[in-house]
Amino acid sequence: MTRSFAVPEQSNMQQPALEWDELLGYLREIEDFNKPPLDALLAQTEVVGDPSMPKPAECAVLRWIDRIFQEWEQSFPLEWELTYKLRALKPAMAIASLSEEPFFRPGQHPLHQMMDAIHDVAIGWQGDLGRAGQPVIALVDSAISDVRACLDQSGDVRGIADRVIADAARIHARAKKMTERTVAAEQGRLRAARAKTIAADVINEQLQRYPAPAAMNSLLHGPWYESAQLTYLKFGDKSAQWRDFSDTTGQLLQAMQPTSELGDEEREQRQKLATILPAELRRLLLSIQHESDLLQQETTAFEYLLQRVAQNQPLELSYLLPIASGTTSAPAPADAAGANVGQWYEVCQDSDVLRLQVAMLEAGEVLLCNTSGARALSMPLAEFTTKIRSGDAQPLATGATFSRAAAAAAGVDSDEALAKLSAPSTSQSASSSAPAPADGDSVPDLPIGTWLGFHDTDPPMLAKLALHDKVQSLLIFVNRQGIELRRLREDEYLALIQAGQVDIMEARNNFREQVERARTQMQQDQGPEGL
Repeated sequence: MTRSFAVPEQSNMQQPALEWDELLGYLREIEDFNKPPLDALLAQTEVVGDPSMPKPAECAVLRWIDRIFQEWEQSFPLEWELTYKLRALKPAMAIASLSEEPFFRPGQHPLHQMMDAIHDVAIGWQGDLGRAGQPVIALVDSAISDVRACLDQSGDVRGIADRVIADAARIHARAKKMTERTVAAEQGRLRAARAKTIAADVINEQLQRYPAPAAMNSLLHGPWYESAQLTYLKFGDKSAQWRDFSDTTGQLLQAMQPTSELGDEEREQRQKLATILPAELRRLLLSIQHESDLLQQETTAFEYLLQRVAQNQPLELSYLLPIASGTTSAPAPADAAGANVGQWYEVCQDSDVLRLQVAMLEAGEVLLCNTSGARALSMPLAEFTTKIRSGDAQPLATGATFSRAAAAAAGVDSDEALAKLSAPSTSQSASSSAPAPADGDSVPDLPIGTWLGFHDTDPPMLAKLALHDKVQSLLIFVNRQGIELRRLREDEYLALIQAGQVDIMEARNNFREQVERARTQMQQDQGPEGL
């Protein structure tokens, strides 16, 4: 198992080897978690004057564990405080890798799954979140404490991992509910802002067509404008109620125009209109329906103006000032720079650096929430895409991050190669003589990093294969920034292939050649005493 990762240091080959119990004892006693596990172990042997060394393969595995953490911290960074805390799990990872074969298969060991879950729930954690960030800190602290206690008591690592994963899922669920409430509130705010703009546009259009008496200014800018917003919000701009409101707005102003120059038929139509308008005004003034005195006052004032027009008493007409509705939302840019709902970013805002998740992309606006689901920022999507392109908003990769780091640290680019490298030495000669026959219902093997086009979404999705977990029958696909886009069960993936909904856009054809060359080189480096 470990020969694929063994790269021994020849200068240490003559040193006596540590016994297994001694090796475990030194790993359990590590206190400086910032050091690589091998360095921390050797620091202890130096203090006590022990000349023994771990075996070459054990040294290689310990170096691999350090490379995993380096890869994880660099490619999938968390806040420094959490990164520092989680380094305390290096000894546990080292012991598991030395004693448990599944550890060499990314995503299959309980500790891999636990770390994946911790990263997913902690990606947005920051130290200044206060009480909102406490659930994540408590989860991390308890996971570290329980796993380290397990080193001394031979406890149930699977049980601990399952508990941590379940607790992380509960934190996710609470944050999701909060995010949904935040999004609903933001959607309401945007809809209300849009209602102001649309209501003002409808009224202003008629104010440009018809002059009106100054006495109508307070009605049109006040209760009528407010009622237009309520009508839009309640019924929408495609409804019969909205059409009635729009038509009546023009009729209210048309009724104020002098009739002296109208023909008999037009004058008769104007008189009929004047008889129904007071009732229409009363019906459509939704904003003051429950204020009977004000409603009566506005209706009476309008009827007085109608009477003056009917009696040919001249009204002093002028073009009233339009209603100020504020700025209209900027149109959404055609290219959102890869931003998607659910994606995490590290955002520079003024003098702060914030870890935020895209919660909503709507009406040319983006809403960003913190790890608890509370509203943190909102801005025009065009402004956010500018931040992305300038580097002021950096995407944060998520999804099976520790498992992916473990594979990357081993230099493995596909699940098939990892299975070959991890195969027991007794079966290597038999398995390498001929590949296993293809199963008609098995998922076709693809190198990690292969780009695929999915046509079952609208618009079609371009995604890269990041992990294929054959034990859990799961495939994870990410975008160019390493952000998880979708995960499919093998049966779902096969169904899409059979339906012609998947295209392989790009694959590394020299993958197997690279893996075999790396394996041969490592065996040569190990020498004739292969483990």
